[in-house]
Order: sequence, then structure tokens, then C-alpha cells
Amino acid sequence: MAESATTDVYHPNAKWEWLEPLCLSGSVNLAFETSQGVSWPVLLDDIARDQALVINITAVPALAKRLIDGEAFRLIGHVNGAMVCTSPLVVLEPLEALEGFTLRCQYPEFLSTTHRRGTFRAPIRPDMGIVATLSVGSPGTMMQAEIRNLSLGDAYWR
Repeated sequence: MAESATTDVYHPNAKWEWLEPLCLSGSVNLAFETSQGVSWPVLLDDIARDQALVINITAVPALAKRLIDGEAFRLIGHVNGAMVCTSPLVVLEPLEALEGFTLRCQYPEFLSTTHRRGTFRAPIRPDMGIVATLSVGSPGTMMQAEIRNLSLGDAYWR
């Protein structure tokens, strides 16, 4: 099993950089603090930066009572190979919506990001020269290689 590294993010700009992709994809999971690993799919509809989040629970309206009654929950999603989890949140108010059921929630105090070692993919720019030495077959047989980003149009073999 791959090791994991968790980081708590408190800086406002850094929190925004993790939350914005969750909003763009829309899909996150909601887990109550007492749910012991059970989560439900919701949509992150909007972010009022440093103020509030707006979630859409239309897919799981049965959660409404618990949320409106003030039960704490976390939002969980994936961004760039990392799992992102908010600090505990509570609903501030239900919102009127033309379609669905939306709730305005607290803005997270912090986010926890968990990276699984071995799953991170660093982008390789055209100006980066990355040289590697590969061991091929029997010990002592070495081959020099240059790592390139093929999606930028680089030839596979040189």
C-alpha cells in the first residue's frame, strides 16, 4: 500500500486554490462527523471566497433535516491526485433555488490534503531537461535517457 502525506492548509489563497477545482468539477462528497466513513454525493455549487460555500443536496434530500439542524459535516473531493477534506462545517441557511435544494455553509477554517506517495504527476515543461539512468536487464547494463512530455509534441525516440 502506498504511503500518504497529509498537509493542513490555512492560508486563504491556498485554500481557494484547492476549493476552486472542486467547484469547477462540482462533485464532492459530504460526510457527517458522526458517519464513520459513510459519505453522500453532493455538488459544490459556489464559493463566496473567505465567506461561505454553497452546496446542492438535490441528489440526497434526506440529508436536509440533519444539515439544517446544525449537524457538523465535512466536504471531501479529489484535486490533482490529492484528496481534499474541509474542516468541520455547518449550514448557515437554506437558499431558495429555481432547481434543487441548496444550502449556504461556513467557509472552511482549514483544508486537509492527502497525497498518496507515488501518485503525484509533476508537469514537465519544454525547457526542463530531465536526465535519467536506467538499469536494463543484467546488473551493470546502464542506459541514459531523457524524460520528456510527449503531449507537447516531443518525439518518443531520439
